[in-house]
Amino acid sequence: MNRLPEIQPAPPADIFDLAPFPMWIYTLEDYRFVKVNKAAIREYGYSEQEFLSMTIKDIRPQEDIPKLVTAVEQAKCRTELYKETLFRHQKRDASIMFVQIRSNLTSHQGKAAEIVTAIDLTDSYSQKLKLEKHQKYLIAIGAINQFLLKSENYLEALSSSFEEMGKTLQVDRVYYFEINHEMQTTSQRLEWTSTDVSQQIDNPELQEIPLTEFPLLLEPLKKGRHFQAIVSQLPCTPTKKSLQAQDIRSILVLPIMVEDDLFGFIGLDDCKNEKEWIADDFQLLETLTSNLGHVISAARAHSDLKDSEARFKSLVQNGNDLIAIIDENAIYKYVAPNSEKVLGIPAAHFLGKNAFDFIFEDDAPSLKENLAQIITQDSLVLAPYRFKDSEENWRWLQTELSNHLADPVIGGIITNTRE
Repeated sequence: MNRLPEIQPAPPADIFDLAPFPMWIYTLEDYRFVKVNKAAIREYGYSEQEFLSMTIKDIRPQEDIPKLVTAVEQAKCRTELYKETLFRHQKRDASIMFVQIRSNLTSHQGKAAEIVTAIDLTDSYSQKLKLEKHQKYLIAIGAINQFLLKSENYLEALSSSFEEMGKTLQVDRVYYFEINHEMQTTSQRLEWTSTDVSQQIDNPELQEIPLTEFPLLLEPLKKGRHFQAIVSQLPCTPTKKSLQAQDIRSILVLPIMVEDDLFGFIGLDDCKNEKEWIADDFQLLETLTSNLGHVISAARAHSDLKDSEARFKSLVQNGNDLIAIIDENAIYKYVAPNSEKVLGIPAAHFLGKNAFDFIFEDDAPSLKENLAQIITQDSLVLAPYRFKDSEENWRWLQTELSNHLADPVIGGIITNTRE
């Protein structure tokens, strides 16, 4: 059986009032203040008479009262006299401070009580929280950059990033809109929401929105600037009505610029609080939007290259012109697959062979002169000549030569031949 601590008497009144930190005595049974010192009166803003009409619940934020009740219940049965705990306290002006509570069990008029000293640690605790939050943001930036670097699809990278952003910034909704410049509209493409907030991704009013419909929000974005607002403070505009319809109380939107044009934007909503956005919020988002702009630009260039390659491949394989690459001695290095369609001869049959092996003997001398000329020229059109096909027939062809011998990728002379 635990031995109960020996209850200490309360200090004399003059020592109590001379203490440099706020002190009070409250009864464990009903939480009521029964004695406060002058430092508590100065720090918390209540008069002595007001304090004595209050309970210790009255200096706590409402959401912290369950934690207080648990602490008091534990005090009633603890075996040690002394206890230190960190709490949030609320002053008369409703401002919040972080205090270290140092308490001893005592008695007041025969009732079990605690004598409490409250040491204000707000500045040091706030600095600690700020450093921890900054570190958390840096970790999130690193994680988001990894998503962007590893994914070949920027939409997949964004989707992976949104949950990280939402939880780090403690917002209710993160979303991405993309601009259709041809139609001059914007549509929502992606969204992440916290568990207790309704999604808007299927909201038809957020699809194909004309860029002229919400100038208050979109005009700054077009100029590469962010948009932030406490929705209740916005002027009465279509923008405000749309945001209120989505239960948004605070909003921050940053543009995604690709080659100096607005490609899209990323937005964050707080649906519970009128959040004031801080510098770290902007740092996290600007890192994402800047890097995303580069990723999208690279993706577009890659897509354009693939499209160009596909068009060239289609042209080479299906066109009537025969494309080939020869070296300065007329040895075939590459022949397009449509050689079988044009001449009836598979492309592989030409590789490593000399073009003059297939050219009519009487036409070869002038063509050899032309080949010598192209070494010092960019391009040259050959006079018509005869070329043997798969059935030993002589076909009249005409060829354009293009000098790419200095190009490390091609390293030869491109021939474009047609009948």
